[in-house]
Amino acid sequence: MYLPLLKLSPAEMIALENLPERDKDALRPIFPLRHWLSTKTLDRAFDRIEKAYGLRGAFVLPPAPPKPDDLSPTAQEIRALLDSADGYSRWCELFRTGRAQHSIPVLQLADASQFDLQAIAMLGLGRGAMVPFTRSAFSVLPAIATRVAALSGLGTDITFLIDLGKEGRTLLLQQAELTSIVDRLLQLCPNATVAISTSSFPASFTSLPRQEIYERQLYQHMRGQFGDALHYSDRGSARAESRGGGSTDPYPRIDYPLSGEWLFYRTETSIAYKGGYTKIASKLMNTPSVWDPRLRIWGTQMIEKTHLGQTGGISSPARSTAVRINLHLHRQLWFDSPSALYETDDDWQDI
Repeated sequence: MYLPLLKLSPAEMIALENLPERDKDALRPIFPLRHWLSTKTLDRAFDRIEKAYGLRGAFVLPPAPPKPDDLSPTAQEIRALLDSADGYSRWCELFRTGRAQHSIPVLQLADASQFDLQAIAMLGLGRGAMVPFTRSAFSVLPAIATRVAALSGLGTDITFLIDLGKEGRTLLLQQAELTSIVDRLLQLCPNATVAISTSSFPASFTSLPRQEIYERQLYQHMRGQFGDALHYSDRGSARAESRGGGSTDPYPRIDYPLSGEWLFYRTETSIAYKGGYTKIASKLMNTPSVWDPRLRIWGTQMIEKTHLGQTGGISSPARSTAVRINLHLHRQLWFDSPSALYETDDDWQDI
């Protein structure tokens, strides 16, 4: 199973929404909960998830704590969900009868004294659960896993998420440490599964025509030891961190994901955005060793429209990002079944 961790951002939701329905049935995304754009409540976030993914049952991670001086309705709603009183009762209620009632519960770890009460309530819903660990929580990992084992039948229907955030090539140097962590989790909870999620997508593209997908390499190295107990996860080829300061890419760029690497096509002049995207889409499609005309999904259709100068193609960094993520999700989902790449359920018209 592929468990991409996707932000509630326009590009990532457009990419997911435009996947073939068969893909949506086969993957299970993880959404860190937050407000949708500038809306005042979290309801719109769930509306956007349902529009993109339906009611298939995604993982919903707890939201990040708001700033202390944020008194907005959304901030107040988030504070209530993060309140650990009565076993995180408001968080549990969200999954029991609230907007997350079709989602898979994710357990909060901040208050260890409330963990058992929360876990009992969430597991009682019969949908399994996810237990997420960031690096800052590695120290409590054995204690939490021990409690999970006791409450869930040695980890039955439990997925542990090891969230590493932003990583680069050095990710591969952490294989021994991560193997030890996964092995320890599965010793304590032999019926559980584990996913390691990170992003090695680059922050700069100057003189960078391609980059290997290091998170995929790490998974391929580790899967032989753990088999089906280890799930693949990543950030869907998005960055783990937000780009602050209003920074923009200086030149139009189209990224073309392959199974094991990203290829970066960009202009080297300050050519107008629309013309720039058309130029590089044409360059990409005219590279036979790279372009696969048999792959018929939304992302390839957008590149073809751009090549032909048609409306609705790639004309902005956000749309280019959505195309990359759409293609990446599809390729990683069917990494072990190359023929399935071409078995889409969409009706495409020649353009």
